[in-house]
Amino acid sequence: MRAPPPGYLICTHPRSGSTYFCQLLESTGKLGHPTEYFNRGNMLPREPDYPEDLGAQARYLIAHSATANGIRAGKVFLFTFERLVHERVLHHFEGFNLVYLDRADKLAQAISISRSLQSQAFRSDFEGDEQPAEFYFSDLKARLMRLVHTDESWHKFFADNRLRPIRCRYEEVVADPQRAVDRIARSLRIAEPVPIDPARVSLQTQRDDRSAEWRARFIDEARRSDPELLRWCEAPSW
Repeated sequence: MRAPPPGYLICTHPRSGSTYFCQLLESTGKLGHPTEYFNRGNMLPREPDYPEDLGAQARYLIAHSATANGIRAGKVFLFTFERLVHERVLHHFEGFNLVYLDRADKLAQAISISRSLQSQAFRSDFEGDEQPAEFYFSDLKARLMRLVHTDESWHKFFADNRLRPIRCRYEEVVADPQRAVDRIARSLRIAEPVPIDPARVSLQTQRDDRSAEWRARFIDEARRSDPELLRWCEAPSW
């Protein structure tokens, strides 16, 4: 009988709800400690001597990301995953499951990226002074199309390498967090319950009335100046 997978890597995009999803998974105490181990800036606050070398970062993930049951976990964006392949570091994760987390509503994601970069409020529990954020059609268009192309690149990579990731969507995670977490547990052949601990989950949706206003403005301008964009502007219903 094949051994259970030793862990998983969440393959994702910026502003896909991945930090929230990682909090949900980690809160169970049984699904590893997923975070951006390949983002040195993210790791330095908790590990002042965190290495710069990609291979050393991979070894750190293997050594430090496991929960008591041995399940390891990490999170990677496309540009990092491509580096893992190019620098021949991916072998450290042989046997790991891949979890592809994306966001069906690409326009909402583009708006979230633009607002967070301008305001510097990247999390709902941000306690600093937010900087002003302004609507720019050209900026949102560029971010929207970059998300579409990155999504296509992920799919191409999976297809070219005959990989079959577990597909999760932000909208599904928000609608039923426990169901999304249970899917990951089943893929790792964890038979015992993996209840989310709400006390260990501090993040929530940042979308608000201003997000809706930007969406309406973008769609109105796209309708007048670039109707082809409208195919990427539908908000899926879940």
